[in-house]
Amino acid sequence: FYEMLRQVDLVTTPSSVLAGLFKRHGAKNVKVIKNFIDLNAWYPVEIKKDEFVRIGFQGGWSHYEDWLEIKDVIAKVVNENDNVKLVIMGQHYEGTLKNIPAERIELHSWAKVEAYPFKFKTLGIDIGICPLANNEFNTCKSEIKWEEYSSLEIPTIAQNIPPYNLSIDHSITGMLASDNLEWYEYLTQLIKDEPLRRKLGKQAREYVVANYDI
Repeated sequence: FYEMLRQVDLVTTPSSVLAGLFKRHGAKNVKVIKNFIDLNAWYPVEIKKDEFVRIGFQGGWSHYEDWLEIKDVIAKVVNENDNVKLVIMGQHYEGTLKNIPAERIELHSWAKVEAYPFKFKTLGIDIGICPLANNEFNTCKSEIKWEEYSSLEIPTIAQNIPPYNLSIDHSITGMLASDNLEWYEYLTQLIKDEPLRRKLGKQAREYVVANYDI
């Protein structure tokens, strides 16, 4: 791997943190190219809503450690608010959901990549969450999940570590939570304040249109 880095003419990555690691391991020419988004596919649609505020999470097995960071907060918030539903797309960790009533959880399978943005926008998510365990693997990721939520005018709460705190302007284009107390505070605030959800979602969409349009 190190020899490959030394021999190639160019290494690209969406992460400035990962770019630094590549350089330290011998890459001569590294460029950061953000994960841009196709706004012909990622745009908000009007969904007929019920009485539930829908908290959305999507990810695969690699996000298990991230989910563990906030599973207790999510259970607490859902149980304290009768009008909240948890919507999960992709991998769900059944053993961690036992403290949440089954009727307040909605599970969706993955879709093919071509259909993914269209499937995702029909889930009616009101609040997007991006938890991350604080480790080197995660801090080298890109902010693509926040881009996807934001393109659909869904306000995001994300972990206050890279990549999200390098991209999100707190309380302007999303919210950055440093610990479980802040996760609880921001989730509760957005659940109860629909105008704030709409404001953050629109501001985030405007930012993504201006800075992440492929």
